[in-house]
Amino acid sequence: MLSVLFAITSLIFVTVIIHMEGLWLIREWTERISVGQRMKLSVVVLQTLVLHVIEIGLYGVALLLADRYLSVGHLQSTHHIGLLDYFYFSAETFTAVGYGDIIVSGDLRLIASIEPLNGLMLISWSGAFTFLAMQRYWSGRIGQLDN
Repeated sequence: MLSVLFAITSLIFVTVIIHMEGLWLIREWTERISVGQRMKLSVVVLQTLVLHVIEIGLYGVALLLADRYLSVGHLQSTHHIGLLDYFYFSAETFTAVGYGDIIVSGDLRLIASIEPLNGLMLISWSGAFTFLAMQRYWSGRIGQLDN
């Protein structure tokens, strides 16, 4: 139980740092590149998605390690759980989709219950960041959109 609580705390801390530093780098990089405003916004959206994939992957690796090596719970399904299934389960949990085709047991349930809270906070942060980028890069188009 203590190892799971340490894992949860570490995952939240690391994903927030990854997200904060990643958004900072995205902002710095998009300010430096010499492309059009629409392309800059596309870069913001695509690179923010990459941050989320990295964070989902981090949770997936943590689930794999906790399941296979720490024996604090298991992922169960009607088929054999492979490496990609840990990423898949993490993605559906991070985004709070929760299809229910993979079931988690034991103390891993704590990670699976905290991951969507962490994921939704990071996704909301990305939404706010993208909104600010849209304001910055589409400022000349606002009047055009009202017509």
